[in-house]
Amino acid sequence: MVSLDHALAALASIAAIRGRQAEATDLARLAARMAQGQPLEGGGPDSASVRDALEHLRAGRPEQAVADALQDLPQDLRRLVRTSGLDVSEVAALHRETGATSIGELEACLADAQGWPGVPGLDARLRQAIPLVRSQRRHTPLGRAWALVEPVVTAVRETCPEVEHVSPTGSMRRFAATVGDIELLAASPDPAGTTARLLALPFVTTVLHASPGRVVLRLERTELTIRVVPPGAFPATLVLLTGSRAHVARLRVRAASLGLRLDRRGLWRDGGALDLVAENDVYAALELPAIAPELRESGEEVDAAERGALPDLVRVEDIRGDLHMHSTWSDGRDSIAAMVSAAEALGYEYVAITDHSKASAVARGLDEARLRQQAAEVADLRERHPGITILHGAEVDILEDGSLDFPDAVLEGLDVVLASLHDPAGHDGARLTDRYIAAMRHPLVQIVTHPTNRMLPGRDGYDLDEERLFAAAVETGTILEIDGAPGHLDMDGAMARRAVAAGVTVSIDGDCHRAEWLGRQMQLGVATARRGWVEARHVVNALPLDSLRARLGRKRRA
Repeated sequence: MVSLDHALAALASIAAIRGRQAEATDLARLAARMAQGQPLEGGGPDSASVRDALEHLRAGRPEQAVADALQDLPQDLRRLVRTSGLDVSEVAALHRETGATSIGELEACLADAQGWPGVPGLDARLRQAIPLVRSQRRHTPLGRAWALVEPVVTAVRETCPEVEHVSPTGSMRRFAATVGDIELLAASPDPAGTTARLLALPFVTTVLHASPGRVVLRLERTELTIRVVPPGAFPATLVLLTGSRAHVARLRVRAASLGLRLDRRGLWRDGGALDLVAENDVYAALELPAIAPELRESGEEVDAAERGALPDLVRVEDIRGDLHMHSTWSDGRDSIAAMVSAAEALGYEYVAITDHSKASAVARGLDEARLRQQAAEVADLRERHPGITILHGAEVDILEDGSLDFPDAVLEGLDVVLASLHDPAGHDGARLTDRYIAAMRHPLVQIVTHPTNRMLPGRDGYDLDEERLFAAAVETGTILEIDGAPGHLDMDGAMARRAVAAGVTVSIDGDCHRAEWLGRQMQLGVATARRGWVEARHVVNALPLDSLRARLGRKRRA
């Protein structure tokens, strides 16, 4: 049973973490009174959340009062209380000394002796707790994270005109398939004033923490941290908050070797801060070429930069067309005309309409008759859109025996044939690999889509024999796809890197079902490819139309 004075002390600690100092002071005074045996009287601090807590206390429910208040802490600190054996007051002390509101920040404190509280045994308890807290996190799919953050960035610019720069950080800026902490970094000459204005953003449902230079907000069921720093600190802070722990550690080692110190306030030599205007200035001062955010993962990218061996990464601007999209003929939301118009607006030279075949019944796949009807519509649209080449294709299911869902006579009439393995039929990885290879050996199959068929965040991809898969792709001249649909992002960066290293040609496609998402999903596909060190020379739809047609026709002529 939690006593009333201990419950009040816990509530005071929670209010302090949230940045509500007046509430924290009043609650601490009430706790002191209770500890001295004085009755709980009066209305208490004038706050709805505190009034609710006091109502629980008066009703003899102190545990409920604390449990309710914990829900309004940043999720990592809340889980730390439940996992580590630390009580709320100890977590509040950690926050007071370090300013940390997340596990990542606490890890940074553990790695940096400066300012770390000297509580005996605390380091060991935290080191045990941190992996447990990380395992309890709910990661947000990358597409949802961007959909959440984009309107926030717009609102920050509109609400705070003094903000000079604003950018996502962390795994989101590295375009990881799922995102842990969702954070924005802003540069402002008035960090405290900007922070205060951020609290008035219209979509904020709960303020979990507020202090000069940082707010932690709850938007729907997701937490968002916004940090605000002076413009001079922005470049170094962006580098440190974007890179993985391994990347940042390698940069700090290199800085030390050059007589420099890199921290979130800047890059320092002999106690003086170097003048940094942009993020690339940090890398230049470290005598490195700029390293793209998507590469800042393992630390090996720093070694590659030192050797002058960074890849010339593919860019969105390199993509000349999208070879995988869906319309209302199957499971798309928009008409072919709308998809083509969106592709024209993106400046594409060509686009392929590739609705599902009949085996994908849940996706309202096309049978042969409907495919012929669709071909007539595509022919009509070609007349109406002379500025873009419209390829007619299909995403054809690979059946259980490795055969295709349309007969050859039908496939021969298509400009591009995508082969997909949507139904594993209970087969293991070896059998699934066999099915893919059987499809690749078909002379009319040009592209295999989303090879592992994973579904983020909950379904793992197929356990394929990559060596056999890649060898067959190279032998048959079959292209493997990097799919930009937020639910797939497949091949992921690591697999894409292994594929191009094996000599595989890739396509980068949006697999888009809505015209308004065509650009975003291509951006996600390109970013996933960049995570795999993919260059434009590896990408078939970075080719001009004539070269693309020649590449797609290579198997048919063989």
